[in-house]
Amino acid sequence: MIQPADMTATDRITAVQQVIGQVAEHSRTGHKGGLRPASEVVDDWIDDLERRFNDPAHAAGLTLGIESLDRLMAPKQALRGSLVVIGARPKMGKTAAFNKIAVHFALNHRLPTLVFSLEMTDRSLIERMVAQEAKVNSEIFYLGPNDESELSLAGDYSKGGGDCRIQHDD
Repeated sequence: MIQPADMTATDRITAVQQVIGQVAEHSRTGHKGGLRPASEVVDDWIDDLERRFNDPAHAAGLTLGIESLDRLMAPKQALRGSLVVIGARPKMGKTAAFNKIAVHFALNHRLPTLVFSLEMTDRSLIERMVAQEAKVNSEIFYLGPNDESELSLAGDYSKGGGDCRIQHDD
């Protein structure tokens, strides 16, 4: 362990900030960060098992909103607190799958959902999401609609986006 005498003033301030951050996180969430002994993790896991068996709704994970994927992931589904990462070659439907899952989490599960992409801006993601959910071709946003009902569908969906619990980080 590093002794305070071996630390510069900047190192000490950084260490204190880290401890304060950990205490704040623990007081807010009840979770401790950092290294934990396996025995402590096993105790938490046993508590989770008891909750699963006593409350079957707690045992169920979250569906993704894509039926074939939900069947593959059964019975666990996506466990609460999980990070869902989607990766594939270009033009394989990553953004379509990603948008479908994000909308499903936000609207069906009523969960706050963070959305970001390393390839697309927040506006591009919203454009894809609106087109996908309104079931219109996104080209209408550039070439104009074939008929006004397409823009009406997109407009109706985009107005409802305010009810959605999706947050974007660009």
